[in-house]
Amino acid sequence: MYMKTYHNIECDCLEKIQEESLHWIKTHTDLLTDASQFWNKIDSKLFLLQNPTLVKFCLDKKLSIREVAVLITTDDVTLHVDEGPVVAKLNVPLKNTKDTFTEWYEVPEINSMVSVESPFGNPYLDLKNVDLNKCKKINEVELVTPLIFNSSIPHRVRVNSKSKEPRVVLSCMFFKEPKHYLEEDLALA
Repeated sequence: MYMKTYHNIECDCLEKIQEESLHWIKTHTDLLTDASQFWNKIDSKLFLLQNPTLVKFCLDKKLSIREVAVLITTDDVTLHVDEGPVVAKLNVPLKNTKDTFTEWYEVPEINSMVSVESPFGNPYLDLKNVDLNKCKKINEVELVTPLIFNSSIPHRVRVNSKSKEPRVVLSCMFFKEPKHYLEEDLALA
């Protein structure tokens, strides 16, 4: 089996999810005006209690949310691999994601690189000093619909340089990872 970089998920309730999520973020955090980092953990239980559309959307797909985080940036995010063990996450565009792209890369000699400690105390591969000219871009996506995201492949975010507001994305992690969305039989591809 081959693991794809992402899989788009149809969502006819995206606007309602965006509305509920942004309302919660505005009323329970200051992240939209004062985010000091890209990955922001929030009170997942409280968030889910007040975001019924997202919960129903996921449950309809047999996905039970364990944790959510808010990803906020006004600048490009350097090449990295998310800290494990989670691989398959649902990323939901909330605001200002048009003309911003996630790009995945093949990185030479990645297996010989050393892990560093994340701001949350877990090991991860920080690839910010890797020369992208020596890497092969294997895919990219403009995040305008929800998608199952493969965070185990080196990736970066490229934002719209003309944008005056931050790119805001909701990332959902599940009790049972939806890796089946990322599996692709190469014989059928």
